[in-house]
Amino acid sequence: MDRRFLGPVLIAGCAQSVLFVFISASPFLFVTLHHVPPTGFGVIFALHAICLIGTSQFNAPMLRAWGTKRLIGAGAICLAASGATFAALVFGGATALWPLVLATLAMFTSLSLILAPAFLAAMEPFGETAGAAAALASAAEFTVSSLVTLALGLAADGTARPMAIAFLAGAIGTLAGWVAVFSPAQAAAKA
Repeated sequence: MDRRFLGPVLIAGCAQSVLFVFISASPFLFVTLHHVPPTGFGVIFALHAICLIGTSQFNAPMLRAWGTKRLIGAGAICLAASGATFAALVFGGATALWPLVLATLAMFTSLSLILAPAFLAAMEPFGETAGAAAALASAAEFTVSSLVTLALGLAADGTARPMAIAFLAGAIGTLAGWVAVFSPAQAAAKA
């Protein structure tokens, strides 16, 4: 398998797992643990969608200004920092809702810098076979995300700890993938 394809696909898969973890575990976190009413949960969920979709609208100019490698790197670093913050809050016993919401909003903003650019980077070498490559990439990303979500469900213990661990695992996987594939140190090693 081509590393130029597999690396960005794994980066996107790890990042997408953060999205899947949020979708599957956020009702438990916000509604069950924090007693947010359904309307409030809808507002929180909408804010996350606004962060993800809204920031994604600026990907084209950011890609032109920074390039794919730096944009994904910035997103991966921010995702790791916000994932670590969420985990520190959960494992530190934080009971306030808004710090957790702010950490997840930061994660979603970071995801917008990673998901589409990583997918585009994976497609770049496959101009005339991009359709087949896109299908394979999507299948791989959804497989990674589904496995992480499965592990989250199996680890459920009535707390937010499994969610925090899953967020952190996805964020660290994303950052490790960027370091392995795109980082300046990796580029220097290739030269």
